Amino acid sequence: MTRFKPYASDDSMAVSLTERAAWCALQQHSDTLGERHLCELFAEDPGRGERLSAEAVGLYLDYSKQRVTDETLRRLIELASDCKVPDRIQAMFAGECINVSEQRAALHVALRAPAGESFELYGKAVVPQVHAVLDHMASFYTRIYNGGWTTDYPNGSWIGHTGRPIRNIVNIGIGGSNLGPTMAHDALRAYRGPDLTFRFVSNVDGSDFIEATRDLDPAETLFIICSKSFTTLETMSNARAARAWCLRALEDGNAVAKHFVAVSSNVEAVRKFGIDTRNMFRLWDWVGGRYSMDSAIGLSTMLAIGPDNFRAMLAGFHAMDCHFRNAPLEHNLPILLGLLTVWNTNLLKAESVAVLPYAHDLQRFPAYLQQLTMESNGKQVTRDGRRVDYSTGPIYWASQAPTPSIPSPSSSIRVRGSLSVILSASAVQ
Repeated sequence: MTRFKPYASDDSMAVSLTERAAWCALQQHSDTLGERHLCELFAEDPGRGERLSAEAVGLYLDYSKQRVTDETLRRLIELASDCKVPDRIQAMFAGECINVSEQRAALHVALRAPAGESFELYGKAVVPQVHAVLDHMASFYTRIYNGGWTTDYPNGSWIGHTGRPIRNIVNIGIGGSNLGPTMAHDALRAYRGPDLTFRFVSNVDGSDFIEATRDLDPAETLFIICSKSFTTLETMSNARAARAWCLRALEDGNAVAKHFVAVSSNVEAVRKFGIDTRNMFRLWDWVGGRYSMDSAIGLSTMLAIGPDNFRAMLAGFHAMDCHFRNAPLEHNLPILLGLLTVWNTNLLKAESVAVLPYAHDLQRFPAYLQQLTMESNGKQVTRDGRRVDYSTGPIYWASQAPTPSIPSPSSSIRVRGSLSVILSASAVQ
């Protein structure tokens, strides 16, 4: 049983990172490593290609092409231990309010927890709530794909206002409410069914909405409005444009309830918009937008790949969560990537990261990763409010790689396995 509690500060926050003995030792080590070329490191240590790697839950991380040695890794691990990183990991999983600016837990890991696991927030069980929403999403999937219409609301199929079936899904959101679903839609192309067309709208520029809907029939189109507060300026501007577009064609205000659903926590605002609140899929304040693609924000993803595949994806996320929580630092994929980022950005002054997926279906993964990493790590102050005197994260530059003939990246992640691990790579970040 995990109970949520206030974030507990400790002495690890009292000493600045750059004043720690482990940091100073790293600086001295980086001076001795200097400008040594990677070719030299491989010539001196031919076995580094096999040794400087790690594997977990179907993902193989090769970091042998980083300018590091065994001593570098040892000193980085010492720094992580000195900063009590293992304690911080457990604090997150324990539901402590590690989001100190808003005094909230950051418990996105609960979104992919199996039904048998237990977390409590303010005395209420969280996992049953999560699975109730997943069941709601799965039921909605069945109604969309069901062939016939009955008057039994919970089990009847979903048809449009004119009696025609839904053939088009338009997801309206911004930030994590758009980047995650858009990325997953392309990345899981092989698992999508052929019956529905999916479009995504995020830009407040009206041309985005016009382009997304220009060849769609309003009578066969369903909009998913994704906004936790249901007040997000860009999202609600596009939602109102969608409602006007729909009503111009269908000429009946009651049509909104048959062509719009919401992913939100604001019941009253959803009702005022004209959406039946039985068709509102719940979000919680302990889920940050950039981590929300495996919540109800992923409704469009479930409609595309089906409930079974969606749950398989969640299982991949959960497997990485367990690895992150339990693996030793020296074998922990997220920890290794994080420490290498600290080394490159601060000690080697390599302040940019290029993300170049060769797979065409991962073409939208870089944009998702940019928000996930830079919004999470791009901080100016520490947890106790002091201004940082070091880089908290690099700039991510990203594009789809046009051809595999360009030089190999300095580190890479290869996927081994099925759908359950295809997207768990994002949990590594």
